[in-house]
Amino acid sequence: MRKLLVLFSVLTLSLFYNSCQREVSFHKNENDQISKASNWFSNYLSQPVNPFFKTVNYHWEKASTFTFRNGYKVVTVPITEKFKNPAYYGRRVLYLYPWKNGKGYFATVFELLPSLEHLNMNKGNIDLKTFSGYISTWDLKKGFVRGAKFTNGIAERNINIEVKTFLIRTNAQAERTNTDPITLPNVTVVGYIPGPNWGSYWLTLMNSLGYSTSYLWDGGSGNNPCEYSGCNYSENPYDYFDSNTVNQISQELVDDQWLDDHVKDSTNNPCATDAINQLSTISERLPVLIRDFFSADGNFSMTIKMADLGAGVGGGTTPNVATSDFDVKLNSYFDDATDLALATTIIHEAFHCQLMSWFREAVVNNDQARKEQLAADYGYIFSQEILNMDSSLAAIVNGGNATQHQDIVNRYKDMIAEALFQFAQAKSINADLNYCKDLAWSGTFDSRAFQALSFNEQQRIIERVNAEKDPTGDKGINTTIASPKGHPCP
Repeated sequence: MRKLLVLFSVLTLSLFYNSCQREVSFHKNENDQISKASNWFSNYLSQPVNPFFKTVNYHWEKASTFTFRNGYKVVTVPITEKFKNPAYYGRRVLYLYPWKNGKGYFATVFELLPSLEHLNMNKGNIDLKTFSGYISTWDLKKGFVRGAKFTNGIAERNINIEVKTFLIRTNAQAERTNTDPITLPNVTVVGYIPGPNWGSYWLTLMNSLGYSTSYLWDGGSGNNPCEYSGCNYSENPYDYFDSNTVNQISQELVDDQWLDDHVKDSTNNPCATDAINQLSTISERLPVLIRDFFSADGNFSMTIKMADLGAGVGGGTTPNVATSDFDVKLNSYFDDATDLALATTIIHEAFHCQLMSWFREAVVNNDQARKEQLAADYGYIFSQEILNMDSSLAAIVNGGNATQHQDIVNRYKDMIAEALFQFAQAKSINADLNYCKDLAWSGTFDSRAFQALSFNEQQRIIERVNAEKDPTGDKGINTTIASPKGHPCP
């Protein structure tokens, strides 16, 4: 019996060792392939590239290998735009197909442009098996090469994409600039989609699948970078993309960039900085929360500062419908406000920023595409004859705090509560969802919705909100000296 046990132990250790060795060998081999591809690509970029690709980041730290079902292996590198258009919702990945003779690679960029319906159905992710939208290939020197429209994972029609450097206002009229006097094309333009930078895509549909989708998977060249084995063994996008790369990795890169570019901490306050950092690092972090709220990356910038606003509000945003840049103030009067109170204020002010930014785009700039999207996704209306305070975006924004707060309560209060609950869990704050639902009313006490609550409901909410803003009662608003759930600023 002892001999059997010894033999079993030896076999187990041997299998474990061999398994570890294979794993180490696999990762070393993959790293070697990526390193080799990176060196080649650095030399490739020493030659001029298409202007469309002059301002992109190649994230080699996130590079990986992807194996097609027939065994052919490529190196993939997610890319992002240095000056990303916040309305852009596509994903781009560089593919390097190694030539079998060892003399370099065939380079192409795949772009996936999911439909908004597809993103909404999949909570912001791309489901490759049921992909609906557009997939295109781009040559780093020539620009757009080929593309196809997909519905539920099936290619239906070929597309053509033209990149225009001005914003489309209506289907019949474009805003022209002195430097870009472009007239509308003779072909039917079926869609205007925001490009990765500040340009727009004009999409035109071809009559049918005039070329096989295999020409899409081989990088659009019409040649065969997969050489002897070929790339065209399947029509399904699932077989050509790694879900982790086009979803988690790509989105994390975009979120990191949004935080760097659009959330500026100018508070010089360690407690405020801690709250901002926590909102930026938890799993449901600030960019994710904003995307959940608005079905897109935030199209505004927040510069967060401290200012003495007196006893009352937790913060405020300077009204602005001229640019996408907003000054957000946290009230330094409440110098011992809890982290939960600060997080509540930051999230609340983000809604003011988004509403004013939408107003600038849809009403001030008369962007028809944005109007249609806001009407479809949120029920906003833009008729001059209808000034329903709960539906007209112009009435909501022009009405000031009271009407904006009413809109925040009507459409987003539950989302704010969920966000605060995530924040509380990340900071080990003993606050349940119901408590966070009460805090989500913070800043909206002038709304009709709050005033319609019963007296007891109002008092409970006010007591909890004031306890987080004034933990000790020294500022005179926590009159019942209720205990906060969050951590007071030391």
